[in-house]
Amino acid sequence: MNVARGANQRRFISQQAMTLRESVRKLDYDHFLCGLLLPTPSRDAFYAIRAFNIEIARIKDSSRTNPGAGKLRIQWWRQRLHDLFDKRNAASAPTDHVVLAELHAAIHKHQLTQRWFDRILEAREMDLEVDNPTSMRDLDIYAEKTAASMLHLTLECLDVRNDAADVAARSALSYLPF
Repeated sequence: MNVARGANQRRFISQQAMTLRESVRKLDYDHFLCGLLLPTPSRDAFYAIRAFNIEIARIKDSSRTNPGAGKLRIQWWRQRLHDLFDKRNAASAPTDHVVLAELHAAIHKHQLTQRWFDRILEAREMDLEVDNPTSMRDLDIYAEKTAASMLHLTLECLDVRNDAADVAARSALSYLPF
């Protein structure tokens, strides 16, 4: 491998990570600050996951007049994420979307679990059809699929995988301000 080419590639990947970090800083400042407290090896993955959440959450706002378009975008993300988890694609990162490229790195570096991403997409797809949860139970389910899944992914970035951590991630929802 050409050394200069390798250095340019690392700079490009670093630029992608900085792009996501800046996006999270602008659109999810609280979590941007939380990410600064994480160990350096976990930070880029955390920001990639938060940027993914921003992308998915914005689908509802951009497709209010056309929910079908929102469903197509959710399906696009679902397919692309499944492609990222496909072992045959492990060696090559996507180049067409900065969030996907960084998620690819995060998934393979930290062995992230596909189920958490699927749950987030499932909740955001349901979100297209309902304006607000109609009961506390619906709100709890929504928070479990979104916020708790994000907490699980963050714990995986930190290489924390055990039953106690799973319970803590689910229980943390009790302390969210809603």
